[in-house]
Amino acid sequence: MNPSLVVSRRIFWLALLFFIPVFTLAGWLAAYVSPEAEILPSSMDTFRPLLPHAGALAGLFSAIVFRAVCSLLLKKQQQGIVPPPAAKEMKPATRPKPEEDPAARKAREERMFLYLLSVLQKEGRLLDFFAEDLDLYEDDQIGAAVRPVHESARKILSRYMDLGVVMEEEEGSRITVPKGFDPSRIKLVGKVAGDPPFQGILRHRGWQARGVRMPSFSDAGGADILTPSEVEIL
Repeated sequence: MNPSLVVSRRIFWLALLFFIPVFTLAGWLAAYVSPEAEILPSSMDTFRPLLPHAGALAGLFSAIVFRAVCSLLLKKQQQGIVPPPAAKEMKPATRPKPEEDPAARKAREERMFLYLLSVLQKEGRLLDFFAEDLDLYEDDQIGAAVRPVHESARKILSRYMDLGVVMEEEEGSRITVPKGFDPSRIKLVGKVAGDPPFQGILRHRGWQARGVRMPSFSDAGGADILTPSEVEIL
């Protein structure tokens, strides 16, 4: 409950206990003592029995007025009191992160791409394999050369990335593409017409990166060198 309302009610009851007895007593004195003291004229004799009741009503009215005045004074006093501002929680000063220069970001992305190629070349001779003219070799020779390249590339990918499939269903199984599907996760091919859901055959489950472990780079030069030349000293 509002504290000012409680105080106002207490003031009203105290005023009743004070004003009603005082004004009732004044009316009683005017009714029964004034004839002897000749306070009131004789023309008021008819109304003398009503004077105590009139005094009680006057006391009630005085108590109501007194309460209204006190309530107004309390309200003005509360409006004049300005509560102290709440103490703000002190937060440690944080420096805004500087925005990355677009040119520096592009250089970093290019360096990441070249780094991956350099690792694939170092571990599996991938660039050497791509640079070869396969028309000069038989199929069995190509198959024998692909096996170590495949194994090395697989180890490198597992070192820096955790691969997972987009859809868990087996390839060749019939699936339903629901309404509101994510186009970045599901690519529709074939005779696509109308609105989803669609019925189709899963031709490829898709790949997604579930974890990436970024390598750290030094500021050393030669970032565009995928693999250095090898010179044997005789």
